[in-house]
Amino acid sequence: MQTPTPQEDELHPDVLAVLAALWRQYREGAPRSLAALSKGAGLPMSSLRRLLGALQAAGLITPAPDARATGAVQLSEEGAALCRTLFTTDA
Repeated sequence: MQTPTPQEDELHPDVLAVLAALWRQYREGAPRSLAALSKGAGLPMSSLRRLLGALQAAGLITPAPDARATGAVQLSEEGAALCRTLFTTDA
């Protein structure tokens, strides 16, 4: 079942901040630790972990291959598609 794509104005600013940080990470091709993601999103670790749990439950992120060492996460294909819609403008 396909869920409707949320529009940027429907998402909480903290969710947008985390997705934007994950999108930057995705485009750079290197997963970052949760500490780096927390800093990049401008959120305390407790808030970040709560949001990451929700994003993972929604299928938008997955653990990065080295997640055991760093706790890193990365966008899933669905998450990357959503971020492409939210953060890419057609020029």
